[in-house]
Amino acid sequence: MKKRFFINKVVFFVSLLCYLSIFVPPDAFWIAGFLALIIPVLLLTHLFFIIYWFLLKKYSYAIYSFIALFIGYSFIFKTFTWNENADIKPNFSVLSYNAKIFKAYDKDAEGQASQNIIRWLTQEEAEIKCFQEFYHWQDSKVLNTIEQISQNNRYYTHFQRTYTNDVGGLVGMATFSKFPIINKGYLHLGGKYKYGVIFTDIVVKKDTIRIYNAHLKSMSIDTKSLTTTENWQENYLKLFKRLKNGFIERAKQVKKINEHIATCPYPVILCGDLNDIPYSYTYTQLKTHLNNAFEEGGKGFGFTFNSWLFFLRIDNQFFSNRFKIKDFHTFREITYSDHFPIKASYCIE
Repeated sequence: MKKRFFINKVVFFVSLLCYLSIFVPPDAFWIAGFLALIIPVLLLTHLFFIIYWFLLKKYSYAIYSFIALFIGYSFIFKTFTWNENADIKPNFSVLSYNAKIFKAYDKDAEGQASQNIIRWLTQEEAEIKCFQEFYHWQDSKVLNTIEQISQNNRYYTHFQRTYTNDVGGLVGMATFSKFPIINKGYLHLGGKYKYGVIFTDIVVKKDTIRIYNAHLKSMSIDTKSLTTTENWQENYLKLFKRLKNGFIERAKQVKKINEHIATCPYPVILCGDLNDIPYSYTYTQLKTHLNNAFEEGGKGFGFTFNSWLFFLRIDNQFFSNRFKIKDFHTFREITYSDHFPIKASYCIE
C-alpha cells in the first residue's frame, strides 16, 4: 500500500510539471510539447487513485489526487463541457472545415464523394464559411468549387492559393461571406506546404469584424503505420520526429498570429485547423486573449478528428470579448473528410 501511495505522489509531481509545460514554448524546449500530451492520461490516473483509495477507505491518501484534479480542473473543461444555449439573438454563424481538397483525387465514379461534400456545404446556411485544404478546378463541372459555394455571388469570396497541381487545380484556403468584404490579407507561416492564415475584414451591419482562417503545421500522423506491427520501431521513430517538428513549428506560427492579431483594430474570430490539442502551447497562447467557442458554447466532448484517433479536438474557433456566443456544434455525421465541420453562432455587442 505504501508503494502505491508513493506512486500516487510521483504522479502528482509529474502532473504539476506537465501542467506548467503548456506555458513553455516548444521552439525553446521541445520536450514541453510531449509533456502536454500526457495530461489527459494523468487526469484519468488521478481519478483512478481517488476511487481506489476510497474503496479501501484510505481517504487521506487521496489528497494528492484531489489537489491535482483541483489544479487541473481547467483541462477537464477543455475536454468536456456542457453549455445551455445562450438567450441571445445571433447576428451570424461561422462554419469552419478542413475539406481535405473535397476528395479531388478519389477515383470513385463521377466524383460522387466530392459532389456530396460540396452539396452539403452549399446547403449549409452559415453566413460565413471558412475552409482549409480548399480545392478549386475551374475546368471541372464537379470541382469548380468557388462558383458552387459562392452560389453565383450570393457569397463574397476570399481565396488564397498555396499551390497549383498538375492539371491546373488550385489548392489553398477560402473564406466565403454573405456580408461585404472590405479587406483581404494573407499571413504566410512558412513550411513546405505553405501553411498560413488568411484574414478577411467583413462588414456585419454597422460593425467591421475580422475573420482569421488558419491552417497550422500538420501533426503528420500516419494512422496506418501505427496500426501495423511491421517496422514498428522505425514508424514510431518517424512519428516522434514529426511530432517534435510540429510542436516547434506551431509555436513559431502562433507567435506570428498573436502578433498580427495584436495590431487588428476590429473584433476578431479565428477559426481553422490548429493541428494541436487543447493542452498545447498553441491553444494556450490563443486563449490568453481570445475565448474558445467550444468551451463557451459547446456540449459534450467536441472531438473533431475523423480517424481511429477519434479523441483529438484540433479544429477550433476563438473569438474576442466583443462577441457573445449562442451555441457551438460539431457535425460528426459529416464524414467526408478526416475532420468534422464545426459551427458557432455569434452576436456582436
